[in-house]
Order: sequence, then structure tokens, then C-alpha cells
Amino acid sequence: MVASIVSRLIFSESVSLIWYVLKKIRLAKQTEKFKRTAHQEMNLIAKLNNSYILEYKDSWVDKGNCVCIVTGYCEGGDMAAIIKKARGIFFPEEKLCKWLAQLLLAVDYLHSNRVLHRDLKCSNIFLTKENDIRLGCCMFEIAAHQPAFRAPDMAGLINKINRSCISPLPIVYSSSLKQIIKSMLRKNPEHRPTAAELLRHPHLQPHLLRCRNASSVFLPIFPINNSKEKNQKKIIACQTQFWQRQGSCCIKAARD
Repeated sequence: MVASIVSRLIFSESVSLIWYVLKKIRLAKQTEKFKRTAHQEMNLIAKLNNSYILEYKDSWVDKGNCVCIVTGYCEGGDMAAIIKKARGIFFPEEKLCKWLAQLLLAVDYLHSNRVLHRDLKCSNIFLTKENDIRLGCCMFEIAAHQPAFRAPDMAGLINKINRSCISPLPIVYSSSLKQIIKSMLRKNPEHRPTAAELLRHPHLQPHLLRCRNASSVFLPIFPINNSKEKNQKKIIACQTQFWQRQGSCCIKAARD
């Protein structure tokens, strides 16, 4: 949506003092395709229900001129603003892995419901006051505080993307996290892992265990008679071997 025809208003219920956001998409003088897209957004968000996607409250069409959508309010602001406020100080890896696990759960939920986001960027990722993500590729930018591909002009940018010339990630992060982020930036979409595959990566498993409503499909299964810690190490070791064998293998699935 074009920014000049989309406005947002923050308000609260008079009794509960719970804050919400009213998003207005103006339809006047817009194309029929734009109007259809606005109505599709309104109908789609009403059907979504996930811990890491903005909570839907209500929606309506105001006198045929505006599509109005009410969602929950995220006190933490958007990720683009948070990166700017950090002033070059990198986030702890623990926090990055937590955010990545939450993002992947949101994306996997969308893909499982045959929904493609198409506009996944830092300004569309919101944080609650508990620093949990709400989905509104950006993991590189969250880690490095800059885009994966940088160039002075469009021609140079296209050239870098075609040659897969990715800016280096900060040295403060582990090789495992760097491997995950780089795997999401492979030039050929067929070679990138899906959200579901990344959620099974051993480096993210400890963070996934702390996520709300994470499907047991992504979590390690521990035999009853053995200690949890011992079996977790075995499972993570097996998963690590699997990912090491993957290397640059082709992995086919839906992508954002």
C-alpha cells in the first residue's frame, strides 16, 4: 500500500485502557485492483490467529471510502526504528535467535494457510513491550543494521544480487547463526530452506522451546526413560549432522 493513502490511529478503550491501532486505507480515486487488494487484506487478516501475527480486532468499510482494520497495538514499535535507535550497537545473539524463531513460526503459519506475505521487511515487524515479535528478508538487516546488498545505484545493486555479493555479518555472531542467515539469502529460491526446515535447526531449538504455541512438529521428542538433557544433546547432534550434509543442496518450498 502507498503510504500517502494509508493512515494509522492509536486509541484505547475507555474502560480497559487496552490500546489498539486503526489502519485506514483510502479507496477514493484508486484503481479497481487496489480496491480488491484492500478488501482482500481486510478479509484475510480476520482469518489469521497466531501468537506472532498482529492480533485482529475488527474491520469494516467506512461509507465506501475507506477500509478500516483494527489490530492490537505493539508498544515496542517497529524493527526498523529499533535498529535506528541502537546506533550501531549489535543485538545479543540470544535476542536475535529468539526473534528469528518467532518470525519463522509466523511465516510457517502463513505458508501452512497458503498465504504469502510479499512485503516482509523491518518496518512491518513490530515488538510488544515484552520484546516479542509481531509480523506485520530482514534477519540480515536486524543482525548487521544494514541491508544484505548495498550499492550506490540500482545497476550496482542488481549486479551484487546477481553475483550473490553479500555484505559480511558482524564477527560478534556465531558461525551457526551466520550459516542460517546466509542460507536464507541464497540467490536461487529453490536452494533456500523453508521456515519449517529452519525451525528444526539445532541452533534455534532452545529458543523455539520458549516460544508460545510452538507446534510439537518442530520440537525434539525425548524418550520417557532417559534424561531430557542427554537426549536433547543427541537430537541436536543428529540435526547438526543433517544440516552439515545439506550444504548447498536444493531445498524446494514456498518462499517470502
